[in-house]
Amino acid sequence: MGTDVLVLYNTPLQADAAGASGQDCRWLESDAGVLNEVRAVAEALDRLGLKHQALGVRTLEDVRCALEGLAGTVVFNLVERLDGAIGDFNAVPDLCVRAGCGCTGSDTASLVLTFDKARTKQRLAKHGLRSPEGVSIRPGRTVGKHPAFPLIVKPLCADGGEGIDEQSVVRAEDMLAGAVARVHETGQVALVEQYIEGREFSAPILRMAGALRTLPLSELDFSLFPRGRVHIADYAVKWIPGTLGSKVVSARKVPAPLDEPTAERVRACALGAWNACGCGDYGRVDMRMDPSGQVYVLEVNTNCDLSPLAAFPAALKVAGIAFEEFVRGMVQQARRQISSSKHQIPS
Repeated sequence: MGTDVLVLYNTPLQADAAGASGQDCRWLESDAGVLNEVRAVAEALDRLGLKHQALGVRTLEDVRCALEGLAGTVVFNLVERLDGAIGDFNAVPDLCVRAGCGCTGSDTASLVLTFDKARTKQRLAKHGLRSPEGVSIRPGRTVGKHPAFPLIVKPLCADGGEGIDEQSVVRAEDMLAGAVARVHETGQVALVEQYIEGREFSAPILRMAGALRTLPLSELDFSLFPRGRVHIADYAVKWIPGTLGSKVVSARKVPAPLDEPTAERVRACALGAWNACGCGDYGRVDMRMDPSGQVYVLEVNTNCDLSPLAAFPAALKVAGIAFEEFVRGMVQQARRQISSSKHQIPS
């Protein structure tokens, strides 16, 4: 193929094709968002003078075929979904290693762990880190004992706000069963979780040249939300333009307006969560701070959005790191994987 880097991504669903195949086409906007990431990474590789090819895949078998004969190539992994089992895409790094390729981002073990919010909570608790109390309700089961209200009901294994809307925040018992049923309709386990009132922060995390650091923190600016709209970054807020008003391009403040001692506590929580979950070279930890100042980890995102308007590139910019330098660093680290015996997986 004559390339230094293979930019691998999930081919977005098309509404007509998805409907005809019986696939869920509720999240077409988030699914198509990967193309913005592909363009951003490809443009950075162009600026770096690295030969590259972008390739869309639909299944794990597509990934295996794409990697044949590519030993020694770096795979820039932007695969966020695949047809088949819900977590199939998490196997991409392992397949890269088996093929003798380097792979950017986190390894399969950490992707699998952080994709499951219940397992992530268990891991965080073992490391003394707070996350909202929650219970998982499988399809066909009714809600039994649960945390105190208010609650938020979300899919157990999803990101990008998929499956979350304004009705996901539940403040009374008579609304809970309906919220759980809506998640079950997607085929997912429902996570019924304590809803933390307060401020919401994201900590982008980057490992370059062997050093792990947090990039500038961001905060969701709830003052930009329409009056009465629940203070969560649900699917519409993330993917439907105009949800917060036609003049709101982003509801994010970067850097977050925090005093240094508070910012340091938030950063320490994020780094603790990242290390507890064995995460890799870049990603994002989302947190809430309640009125008493307690910090709770909401999500460890090991496959975060790299499109130009997303939180991670915004933090890179504030930190004075050009996007192409980030891409260069990820490629260099993936190259080092290729010759590192500790990353080899027996066939």
